[in-house]
Amino acid sequence: MGVLGATACLTALAAVAVIALPASGTAPPGSAVFAKLDGEHSVPHADPDGYGTFSAGFSGTRLCYGLQVFKIGTGPLTAHIHQAPVGANGPIKVGLNVPSSGVAGASAGCTTLTTTLANAIKANPHAYYVNVHNSAFPNGAIRGQLFQATASQDQ
Repeated sequence: MGVLGATACLTALAAVAVIALPASGTAPPGSAVFAKLDGEHSVPHADPDGYGTFSAGFSGTRLCYGLQVFKIGTGPLTAHIHQAPVGANGPIKVGLNVPSSGVAGASAGCTTLTTTLANAIKANPHAYYVNVHNSAFPNGAIRGQLFQATASQDQ
């Protein structure tokens, strides 16, 4: 990723942080979700080298996010938020912008969800996962369950 791409990615992630955190510096419950992605958590296991991160913030039903991927061999083709617990595959609930190709890639964006879906993700983020697909692993190269960060949580 060049300097311009890295700058755009950092700008997007900073925007997510601003949306997710109020002036007090702590996010209200459900306003920010994160995921650590890798091939081991895909069902079935997928890209052994690929990994990534996802961070997102809610403002009402609007979801703004940043997605970074690394070492996805053939390049990402699609990216989504799916609904299913750990170890299971589920339906696509939110389309995400596809990360750029290369050794490292990134994407960012904002989308408006239905009130029902936004509230469901905020209330139970572990019931959803981020999945990045490529031609070598069309069912998902890397995956990570959503979670909310807390001061004592180590994900």
